[in-house]
Amino acid sequence: MNIALYFGSFNPVHLGHIRLAEHLIELMPVDEVWFVVSPCNPLKNQSDLIDEFLRLDMLMLAIKGLPKFKASDVEFTMPVPSYTIDTLNKLKSDFPQHHFSLMIGSDNALVFDKWKNYKQLLKKYEVLARNDVGCIITGFAGIMQNGKSNSRNMLMIHDDSYIDSYAQI
Repeated sequence: MNIALYFGSFNPVHLGHIRLAEHLIELMPVDEVWFVVSPCNPLKNQSDLIDEFLRLDMLMLAIKGLPKFKASDVEFTMPVPSYTIDTLNKLKSDFPQHHFSLMIGSDNALVFDKWKNYKQLLKKYEVLARNDVGCIITGFAGIMQNGKSNSRNMLMIHDDSYIDSYAQI
């Protein structure tokens, strides 16, 4: 099965998260999207975070009735802070029958080169990045140049739809 992993604080989950995942399912050969709740993102301020179990509960309510979406608490039992490469490797070990790809928005694309072992991540996993309308990514954190990736595992998804990140569910 092809699984796209959507990591995030989901603090709180909003309609933009859901619409981005729905959009990915429409555009790409993806069977499911797993929303991975990150208890502690090393690149974000932690002081404003809602309790991770409450964020997981809100996420499960938001995707209720959407059979292609799953909520994951895999990072709740991993060392803090959690790093995407470590979680991807754990999931690949736990579910060797699945093909995993990483789904990110333009906000993460801009800081992708700050991620732990991002080059290793690109070698082992496909990265699907959405270029939001009105957001100009001038090189996908130095990895994308002129719309072309230096990695065969990176794909920039372009479209003309607008996703309102602040819309309430």
